[in-house]
Amino acid sequence: MRSVIVGAGIAGLVLALELRRRKWDVIVVESRYPGAGNSTRNVGRIRRMQLTEELTRFACRAADRWTTLDELAGGRNPLLYPTRYAWVFYDQ
Repeated sequence: MRSVIVGAGIAGLVLALELRRRKWDVIVVESRYPGAGNSTRNVGRIRRMQLTEELTRFACRAADRWTTLDELAGGRNPLLYPTRYAWVFYDQ
């Protein structure tokens, strides 16, 4: 199988890795440089807790896959910076 992935953001690169693990031939094309698009301009939060149990399991698997980019980039993944945050709600 062969695939062309447009965009070298975090989603495109992780998809390429997964397809390569499945023995696909993969080409990733990017108009500028990895992470030049929404990967670096959006809010950038990765949540593991979701609305349903199934979505939570999916989010946990996805986050685990994204961290494999750290290993491939020598421990310095330019697209993923692990941090902590908290949602705070209040009622006046």
